[in-house]
Amino acid sequence: MGVTHKLSPEVLNYILQQKQSNPALGCRKLAELVSAHFQINVSKSSVNNVLKDANLSNSVGRPSKKAKEKMKKFQIPSDKKQQISQALQQIPIPENVQKQEATEENPSEKQVAVAELQHPARDVEWREVIAMNNAGGMLLLAAFYENMDEALMGGLLNDYNSSPDRRLFEKKCNAALLMSSLDIIESNERDILLREQASFEFKVNELQDLMNIATTDIDRILLQTKVDLELSQLANTASGFAVSLESGKVITMDPFLSIGGPGSDASNPTVPMKSAIDKLSEELLVNNQPLLFTRTEAADPADAVALMAAFFGIDGYKLNNISILGDNGLPQLEFTYITEKQRRFVYGIYQKDEDFSHYVKASQWAERSSYVDRQGKNWEYSVTRTDYMGSQISGFSDDLCVVTVWSAGDTNPLLAMVTNSMDDHKLLSDRYLSYFVQGRSRVWHDVGSHIGAVEAVGEEFNCLGDVFRKFAQFLSLFVAREYLGGGGDPETCSKVCTTPGSLLQGKAIAEVCLRTGGLDDGLVKILNKCVEIVNMRKIYDRQHRLLRFIAI
Repeated sequence: MGVTHKLSPEVLNYILQQKQSNPALGCRKLAELVSAHFQINVSKSSVNNVLKDANLSNSVGRPSKKAKEKMKKFQIPSDKKQQISQALQQIPIPENVQKQEATEENPSEKQVAVAELQHPARDVEWREVIAMNNAGGMLLLAAFYENMDEALMGGLLNDYNSSPDRRLFEKKCNAALLMSSLDIIESNERDILLREQASFEFKVNELQDLMNIATTDIDRILLQTKVDLELSQLANTASGFAVSLESGKVITMDPFLSIGGPGSDASNPTVPMKSAIDKLSEELLVNNQPLLFTRTEAADPADAVALMAAFFGIDGYKLNNISILGDNGLPQLEFTYITEKQRRFVYGIYQKDEDFSHYVKASQWAERSSYVDRQGKNWEYSVTRTDYMGSQISGFSDDLCVVTVWSAGDTNPLLAMVTNSMDDHKLLSDRYLSYFVQGRSRVWHDVGSHIGAVEAVGEEFNCLGDVFRKFAQFLSLFVAREYLGGGGDPETCSKVCTTPGSLLQGKAIAEVCLRTGGLDDGLVKILNKCVEIVNMRKIYDRQHRLLRFIAI
């Protein structure tokens, strides 16, 4: 038997901290954690004595007979039942809910049992608060994932992933996180809402890997280390790049590689420093895939030509050094040795750009090809040669071409992509079209805290406890601050954003994004469906539960 007084103060404090952070931990698990942390052997009885002294031990055994009798004796007075019933009848019920309730006037015992599985007992007010007041940010977080194809959660849970497709697993995590925050998903795979309304292409069986992780005993110490690393990467941000050429010319770009940014405005977009380094390495330094860039309206078109000359390695325009700028606009990292080679690029030009007509001049006589993108939209494109850059700077090769894009049936081109890439131009258009069509201009709008949504996620994945909640809270706030919005003016967004963090606010921002080209209509349909689901379930749950309670 263990002896409490032999334990050092460090061990005692560790036991108490673990128990306070996770009351569900038992003496056996605490003893294992202490042994692993301090490399000593501690018995369960010693841990139990420590918890008893601190009044933290859990009660054991069955409830007393008096407590059972007290629960049985509880009942609602008949006059109160009648008053509640009359109040419920005055609440308007949507037509489709009325039809559903008309078919369930006399449910069988089997139907009642299924209903219990589909709607686990939870506090109705808690459900309403989580679903309606704090889910907007998480909705737009999902929209961000869909548009940018990036999972900020990284490999946080991938060590526990048995599936060989790590990318798909990350998308499953994002989908489960979103639907959990909306409170329209239950860990029970029989939940009818998850089965019928999983609009993000993830069915119950595809989420099984994630659910398995959520029900296993995860190494909290290892997970905490990973969370701390992720938090440090998210907190350390970059506001853009500064590209210095051989001639001494410096071209500034925002985090999305738009020439002309970042400016001096405090609301400029930022991205995690790790994302900025990865993008710079992948697309510019190593150039494994063509560098994708554009420019802002205020930027000088000559800067774009100079940057393309640098990618060709033309004398006088070669890359000298590249700096990553911090959120204060000052250089944080600098790359001074740039390998000399010709780099592949795709430069996007919009209709509003003053040099647009020069690039698409030859496209009016060119043969058009058609294709359907990944979102099912029809486009037409043509491939022509251009000597426009050569007329300004000598040295450009003949391989430079322009991919001009139209919406199917339109006479005026929508955009042009100047490239020296030899990739199939149909695939090239399909890969980069959504990037340019949706545009890189965004409204940076802080929608406030999403504590409630994070708490909802913690309830679904309770084995992760405070570790996951801490990361999820930081992540949701970070995305809300840095990525929400979609090209609308701040005044319009402020009018629709009347309730910070709400589900309806998320829908309203999405509608602004749609009008300004920030989100596609498929995402807005998903957002609208989520609003419909939550509204219907809120009304149905309130009446269904109270009516059943009165009938007992």
